[in-house]
Amino acid sequence: MRFIAIHVLAMAVAACANNALQYRFQSTNGNKATPAEAAQMVTFHQDYLRPCQEVELEIAGRTHPSLPPLYNAAAAKADASIAMLVTYQISWGEYVRNARTIRIDLNGQLAAAKVALQLPSLNGLDLPTN
Repeated sequence: MRFIAIHVLAMAVAACANNALQYRFQSTNGNKATPAEAAQMVTFHQDYLRPCQEVELEIAGRTHPSLPPLYNAAAAKADASIAMLVTYQISWGEYVRNARTIRIDLNGQLAAAKVALQLPSLNGLDLPTN
């Protein structure tokens, strides 16, 4: 059930992003954010991404006390990547690759934790990376 809630939330977030950002989230090119896109990304991060991070963190804590540090580390990396994007240090393509790598790494850590802790489920915390 929690997975469905997170998935629905993720779909709603994607639907709420304006078309320019949706296109940029799929970008693989070297274009850097425009000032308007950077401002939109800051708002998107504050209004949508941070709340999603908080939901995942809460579910992680309820799943097992050792999981929140994994989420905090991943969130810190994601926040740093956004900061670099909106300060024109990296391109959209680099941001997309960073985000995918962060999620893949987190999913790997979650899979290892599931085995090590003998958890029956991750409660939908291992989200798709595409």
